[in-house]
Amino acid sequence: MQMAKEHQMATAYLKQGNKTRALQHLKQKKQREGLRDQVNNLNIKLIEQQMQLEGMANTASNITAMKLAANAQKVTMTAVNPDKVMDLFQDIQEHQDQMEEINQAIAQPIGPVYDEDELLEELQMDNEVKLESQVLQPARIPATAAPAAAAGMTQQEEEELLAQLPTVPTGVQPPKVPGQKTEDDELAELMKELA
Repeated sequence: MQMAKEHQMATAYLKQGNKTRALQHLKQKKQREGLRDQVNNLNIKLIEQQMQLEGMANTASNITAMKLAANAQKVTMTAVNPDKVMDLFQDIQEHQDQMEEINQAIAQPIGPVYDEDELLEELQMDNEVKLESQVLQPARIPATAAPAAAAGMTQQEEEELLAQLPTVPTGVQPPKVPGQKTEDDELAELMKELA
């Protein structure tokens, strides 16, 4: 504001023809501009110094925090070193192994243990014996219509039932063709596979 006033005064004196007074006001204007620039530069330097001080304070607090963290790590590492950690994990593994052994012992059956394969083979043999005995038994054919009538069946129902029954083998085996497998051969192969 003062610089603008000095400029106006210098312009007014120049118009009047008074160069000395005009120069004097221009010099004062330049001095004020120089002073303003010095003050601005000083402010900039003060702001820079303030920022540097803040940065240094932050750095100092960070370094202090890092020193504290390093000391805390040292204390922690003396309390927990890798050997102690490995010992801890070995102890945990030993406890887990013991628990597994206990669980396996508890899971063991009480009393005799039967082999499932042997039981299945015995069941298969029983089924084969029953099947053979059924095949070798002759089919029963009612002698009279009286049993069907006694059972509450009509003649037609009895005939339908008889038609569903298997035929009785005659005991005569068909001649064996070389290279062709019989039912007995296939049955023997299946028995070998199951055993």
